[in-house]
Amino acid sequence: FVEPLPSARSNMTLTKVKTRLDDLKAGLWVDEQTRVLFTEFTVYNIQTDLVATVTLSLEMNAAGGIAPFIKVLPIKIGHLFPSEGSITSMAAEGLILLMVLAYTLQALWDWRKLGWKGYWANGWHYFDWVNFFLFYVAFSFRYSAMINAAELTIPPPDTTFVYISGAGNSVEMWKNVMAANSFMTWFKIFKYFSHIPFMARLINVLAAASEDAFAFLICLGVVLFGFILTFYLTYGSYIYEFSTLTQTTFTLFRLMLGDWDFASMQKYNSVLGPVYFVLFTCLTMFMLLNMFVAIIMEGYDKVTSEEEKVSVIQFVTKKLASVLPVEIEVHPTNQGSDNQNQGDKDFHSNAFGRMESQGANVQTIDNAKMDKIGEDMELVLAALVDFRKDLRSMAKRVSALSDTGTGAENPRKKLAPDRDPGFFE
Repeated sequence: FVEPLPSARSNMTLTKVKTRLDDLKAGLWVDEQTRVLFTEFTVYNIQTDLVATVTLSLEMNAAGGIAPFIKVLPIKIGHLFPSEGSITSMAAEGLILLMVLAYTLQALWDWRKLGWKGYWANGWHYFDWVNFFLFYVAFSFRYSAMINAAELTIPPPDTTFVYISGAGNSVEMWKNVMAANSFMTWFKIFKYFSHIPFMARLINVLAAASEDAFAFLICLGVVLFGFILTFYLTYGSYIYEFSTLTQTTFTLFRLMLGDWDFASMQKYNSVLGPVYFVLFTCLTMFMLLNMFVAIIMEGYDKVTSEEEKVSVIQFVTKKLASVLPVEIEVHPTNQGSDNQNQGDKDFHSNAFGRMESQGANVQTIDNAKMDKIGEDMELVLAALVDFRKDLRSMAKRVSALSDTGTGAENPRKKLAPDRDPGFFE
């Protein structure tokens, strides 16, 4: 049952509200059997451009007590009405949605190309689709809030109540889903940088320790559930933190992190309280948590012993060394075969001289890596020299064929009879 109350700016408003409540009590709408009573109103701040729905609830429990609760949900006007929002934020949201659509199409294309088994064999693909699904759920809440608020008037007249909680709850759900999805989106950095050893180390350590960690969590759950029942039965009637099994579970987790109220535990049970406290701290904090750290460290040692020992500086240096520019200049020669061989030697020496002059600026590359780079460059340069010889020989044959076919004297020999018509002239 919903009953609108007067809200006009008048000195008689409070009197009218009291009269309306008395009428509800007289009509038996509010009596001893009433379970909960909600009072909701909306406020608007022009300076901050914020609208807030305020919900006051009074819940009557079976024991006769009353549990009050207040909820304030602030909402930006731009989240409800696109015309009131900034163009930059709307463009950013549209860009994000387009990127999600593009990545979804790319994932579908990879699925089609790799096949069912080949695609789902990679665990990151499950992570991707959960990420995409949460994005679509978040944007559905985002635009449903705009649809629900399309017929609302902000600010409303003083005598009219605007029910904005529906749109406000959609905005709140949008933020909650995006908050959870933001972690997943940033966690995917490890996927795109998994080829870097020190970036893939976290995922590899978790994978190496997963089996032992799962078995440990089972043991931890058995021990923890036993203590939950113990503390619940001992303090459930005296301390609020142990009043329910759920509250007891969270309280024990806080106790494992060092947040405890030992004074209250000793106050309500001076004999068993200290015993349970010491037993729980010794078994969980000193033994189980250290066992968990040992499992993670064992996985870390296993991963570091198998992977390549590459630090951040070494990785960056190696990548820079692989793309170092080496200037190679090829100079033509107009001498015979002996001079040609000498030109090849000069070609090698000039190229390696330039490479050594540039490599002197990179001091972090050790001798072994430089020798490997030198061997690779020597093979490449030798192949270039052989390629140049083949091209020169081909040019001579073409010139000879042209002279034979026309029967005329080569004009190049008239102008420069002592020059070799090489390819690199």
